[in-house]
Amino acid sequence: MKSWGYKIKYTFLRTIRAQWKSMISLFFAFVGVVFTLAEILNNVFESTFGFDFIRSHTIQISLVFVAVCVILNWKPLRYTCFLENADTKITLLVGDIFRQKGAFIIPTNTTFDTLMDDEFISIRSVQGKYQEKYFAHTISTLNREIAQSLNGVPFASIDDGRETNIKRYEIGTTCKVSTGLQHAYFLAVADINKYGKPENVTFDNITIALVSLWQKLNEIGHLESVLIPIIGTGRAGIKNASRDKIVREIIFSFVVAAREMKVTEDLIICIHPSDFAEKNLHWDDLCDYLRYTCKYQYVENSTREGNPETESVVARFG
Repeated sequence: MKSWGYKIKYTFLRTIRAQWKSMISLFFAFVGVVFTLAEILNNVFESTFGFDFIRSHTIQISLVFVAVCVILNWKPLRYTCFLENADTKITLLVGDIFRQKGAFIIPTNTTFDTLMDDEFISIRSVQGKYQEKYFAHTISTLNREIAQSLNGVPFASIDDGRETNIKRYEIGTTCKVSTGLQHAYFLAVADINKYGKPENVTFDNITIALVSLWQKLNEIGHLESVLIPIIGTGRAGIKNASRDKIVREIIFSFVVAAREMKVTEDLIICIHPSDFAEKNLHWDDLCDYLRYTCKYQYVENSTREGNPETESVVARFG
């Protein structure tokens, strides 16, 4: 509840800052309408009811007008930009990914473990929440779907005494899981040890994983809306990367990929309300970055310079 309260508070303050001129104009427009109606009652019907009502309910009327002005100018924490000269759009959204419509991107480990005993896979993670929502009592079914999707994909065997999966796949390996018409794509972003703790986690993992993800979606996707969380955070947290930086990398890598392939026409980057409330996220800066990247997607030379994290993305897509 705390995170949702923060979201509402921030949205309200953002609305005031961005729309205060419009709200003042609308407020006085309402005042003008009310006084005009009172004048009509007074002059046409010789009734002072309108002015009497205004005098006796000034505070209540003002509060109603303010509330209506805020509602009509409300700026939700959702920001969408279309790629320049394309039908593809990218949306930044503060909200629960599982309350949205589209295909889920589920960050996972390179062994594709699903064990939730003793918090091996945390219930608070995106993967944990997905498993609880769709496979709470049928984890074996999920494991079977993952195994089928990974059939034929190269892997390395691990011999460290672990009792979980011993097949380790490359960073960026993606497998598809379907429950009816709902699709999910498990994306390997981090190695884990036999205790479920991430290891060898770097920002390069994020870049590599995203490049592989877009390529895989281009191959097996359904051109539906794609919902992606801020990958590489939580237990797979990267020491040298903020959530802002990861969001920017998702945007940039997708825009680069969109030049060469049709991954989806609707990418939605979901920022959980708790992350928005408690982490170092700069909403307005991210919106500015999204707008700039979408508008100048074909003029990226200056954007790439001095940004080594994105050079590998550019190199892969040309």
